Amino acid sequence: MRNLTQCLAMFFAAALLSGCVDEKPNYAKNPDGGTDTPSEVGYLSLSGLEMKVIYDGETETMPDDTADAAATRADEPQLDNFIVEVVDAQGESVARKSYAEWKAVEQHELPVGSYTLEVRSEETFPDVEWEAPAYTASKDFVIEREKTTTLNDITCTLANIKVTMLFSADLADMLSDDTKATISLGDKSMDFSKTERRAAYYMPEQELNTLDFQLTGSFADTGKPVSLNKSIPNVKAGQWRKITLVVEWADKGNVVIGVEVDNFVLDDTVEVNGTEGLWEEVIDEGGAEQGPAIVWEGHDLSQPFTLTDAMFDQTGNCTESFRFAITAPEGLTSLAVAIDSDNASLLEAVDRVQLPRSFDLCTVEASSTAGAVLTSLGLPVGDQVVGRQELTLDITRQIPQLYAYTGTHTFAVTLADAAGKTTQATLTLVVKKGGSETGPVITWRDYDIDQPHDLAADMTIVIDIESANGIKAFEVNIDSEILAPMLSSVGIPETFDLCTVDGALAETLQSFGFKTGSDVTSPMSFDITQFVSILMMMDAGEHKFHLAVTDDNDVTTRKTIHLINRK
Repeated sequence: MRNLTQCLAMFFAAALLSGCVDEKPNYAKNPDGGTDTPSEVGYLSLSGLEMKVIYDGETETMPDDTADAAATRADEPQLDNFIVEVVDAQGESVARKSYAEWKAVEQHELPVGSYTLEVRSEETFPDVEWEAPAYTASKDFVIEREKTTTLNDITCTLANIKVTMLFSADLADMLSDDTKATISLGDKSMDFSKTERRAAYYMPEQELNTLDFQLTGSFADTGKPVSLNKSIPNVKAGQWRKITLVVEWADKGNVVIGVEVDNFVLDDTVEVNGTEGLWEEVIDEGGAEQGPAIVWEGHDLSQPFTLTDAMFDQTGNCTESFRFAITAPEGLTSLAVAIDSDNASLLEAVDRVQLPRSFDLCTVEASSTAGAVLTSLGLPVGDQVVGRQELTLDITRQIPQLYAYTGTHTFAVTLADAAGKTTQATLTLVVKKGGSETGPVITWRDYDIDQPHDLAADMTIVIDIESANGIKAFEVNIDSEILAPMLSSVGIPETFDLCTVDGALAETLQSFGFKTGSDVTSPMSFDITQFVSILMMMDAGEHKFHLAVTDDNDVTTRKTIHLINRK
C-alpha cells in the first residue's frame, strides 16, 4: 500500500506541476500515463446493420362512385444514400457516413459512453412538398471499454405527415374547374385541384398538429360559390390523412358533401341557391369495435388539475392518486407521450436526465438510456406494453419532483391499437402557490445520487446544480481514508468551499474538474470523472464526496456521491 500511495502521490503532483493541466481526455490515456494507444475506447460495428423502411407501398382506394384513378405513391427509398450519424450524449456529431459507407467499414473506434445512432433519408427536409417523404430513425447504444458494440437492425419511419385529397367523380362534375381545397399546417399550405392525385408531405411543427382545410370554388351549373372551412386536429408525424369529398345526399337544390378523414366523417350541407354551409359532426351509433382508452382514476382527465400543498404529507409524499387505467381490446401498438411546460427549468431537468421530451413506451428499449430512466420511474417499456389489452400507469411518486416547478405542465398521450384506432388525451397539471423550490437541487447525471454505486471503468461523474435563489456556499467534504494521503500530498484539504477557494488550491481543484469562485453559479455542472480511474487503481474501499449547497436564503441541500471499489 505504501508504494501505491507514493506512486499515486507522484501522479497527482505531476498533473499539477507548474499549474499545467493535461487536457488530453481520459479516453486517450493509458493507465500507465502513456497516450500512444487509447485504453478508454470501444468499437462500433455497423457492417451487418439491416436497415428497414416502412414506406408507402399502397395506392389510394377510391370510393365506389369515383373515377378509376389511383394516387401516385412515392418511389421506394434508396437506402444506400441514407445518412447515418453517431451523436454523443452532449448532442455532438462524432461520426457521419452514408449507409453504404458504414456497411463497408468493419468497425469504428469511439470513446466509451452513451450514443445515439441517427438516420435520415436526406440532409434536409422541405417544409412541404409534393411526393417528398422523409424517413428517420434513432437507436441508443453504449460503447464499453475495449468491446465491440454491434447494431444489427434499425427501422426508419415517416418523419413528415402525408396528406392526400380526392374529389369523388360525381361531386367533381358539380364543381367548377377552378375549385380547389387548400390544406395548411401553420404557414405551410398546398392547393389540391379536383384532379390532383399526388400526396403532399408536411413537416410537423410539434408532437400534435392541426391541419386546416378550406374548400373554395363554385357550382358549375349555377356559378354559386362554395366555401367550406374545417380543422383536422391531433395529426402527428408518420400519419397519413386521407381526405375525400363525396356526395352523401342531394335533393331539392341541396347537396350534402361528406368529408371523410380516416375514421370519422364531417358533413356539410351546401344549398345550391345559397352561399354558406354548416359543418355537423356525424356520430356513429352502431356497434363499432371499441378503441383504446385512458382513464385517470377518480378524476376528469380532460380538465386541468391544480396541485396544492394540502396534497402532500409531512414527509413530502403525494397523497393524491395519479394512477391511469389504459384499455385496448385490440392490443396496444403505440403509447406515445409528449412532455411540455411553460417552465424552462423543468424541460432542462428532463433533458439533463436524458429523457426525450417525446417517447413511445411501446418502442423504447429497456436497455437504452431512455428505457433505463423510464424504468427507474416505475414505468413499463417495450414488451411490457406492446400488445397489452389492459395496463396501469402510476406516476404518484414523481409528483413531488414535479411540484418543485411552478407553471403549467402537460403530458400529451396518444394511444394506438392493432386495429388502427387512436385516442388522444392530455394530462394538464398546474403548479401555483407552494410550488417553488425549497432549496438548491443537486443531481448526478445518469445516476441516482441517493444510492451508493460500484466503481466501473465506464462510470462518469457529472454533477448538475440548480438553485432558484443563487449559490451562497458550496462545501465539499471528501471522506476517504484511502484517498486522504494523496489529497494531502497535492495540497487538497478534506473540506473546502468552492465559492471561496482561490490561488493554488483553486487551480488544483479546477484541474480535477471542479468549478471555483465566480464560476459557481446556477445552473452549473462540473465533471470529476477522472477520479474514477484514480480510485480504481487503489485498494478496495469506500469513498464519499459530501456536497452541501447553500442558497442566498440560507437554505442548504446536502447530497453524497458514494463510491465503492470492490476490486
